[in-house]
Amino acid sequence: LAAQAGLKVLQAGGTACDAAVATATVLSITMTDMMGPAGSGYALLWDSQKKELSSIDYNGVAPAATDPAKFDMAKKLRGPMAPTVPGALKGWEAVHRKCGSRPWADLWQDAINFAENGWPVDSESNVHIKRHIPEIGINETWAKEFLVNNDAPGMGYLLKRKELAETYKAF
Repeated sequence: LAAQAGLKVLQAGGTACDAAVATATVLSITMTDMMGPAGSGYALLWDSQKKELSSIDYNGVAPAATDPAKFDMAKKLRGPMAPTVPGALKGWEAVHRKCGSRPWADLWQDAINFAENGWPVDSESNVHIKRHIPEIGINETWAKEFLVNNDAPGMGYLLKRKELAETYKAF
């Protein structure tokens, strides 16, 4: 689904940078534990006209005003205290600013569609959700969003993330 979103952007005249952002936005819906706006990463960008390689580092650091005493290993892995800044969302934005050509909102359309209308859970999604059940189960919001009868949804189950769709519409 993510690759198809990227291909669709390319077919609409977008750049490889546009396609990478569109792909990432869909992955942030379908594989949240591996890719999301609060995550981190790197982008390597090749300018074929200038024959120049550049990079964007969006691996975060803790905010300057962070109190280290508020963090312990158990609490920093997941939840609202885990993300660092600037985060993947700012990285995707930087990639788009540097070499994107399509409107920013267009790059989110497939992700919003899948979040609102659902996508069929495949074996990969099932495994990712199943391995996180101990973490998901302790968070009521996550459990409501990802679990069916306290278990990972079966293959083919139409998983929806309507609240996240609303958030993404603001991007």
